[in-house]
Amino acid sequence: MRPDRVTGPLLASFLAGPICVSPLLVGLVWQGDVARDLGGALMVLFIAVFIGFVIALLPNFAGSGAMVWAGRHWRPARHWSSWTSAGFALAWMLCFAFTHDPASGGNMWLGLVGASCALICRHFTLWED
Repeated sequence: MRPDRVTGPLLASFLAGPICVSPLLVGLVWQGDVARDLGGALMVLFIAVFIGFVIALLPNFAGSGAMVWAGRHWRPARHWSSWTSAGFALAWMLCFAFTHDPASGGNMWLGLVGASCALICRHFTLWED
């Protein structure tokens, strides 16, 4: 990893909440009075930043550390598609542990949030060799 080992996971954790609630925000703004609902959307976004940060911090650091370790020992683990699939799988499995429904829309959406976080973490990763 680059010397700033925490930039990717911190940024991904900061953006996890807004990525997760983005469909809700779009629905709020597009279905009603924009001037009235924009304030509600901004409040939801503000709350989502803090809650998403707390929830996503540990999985982002653990997943990023595991993928950096795997990339040091196995060259294909450095590819962005490996990081994306690992992020999706980790987030999907964490959601599946609570819902027990493999094809749930919530599981799939949070899996995509995990994949997005993994790509953000991968962007800030560089191996020495």
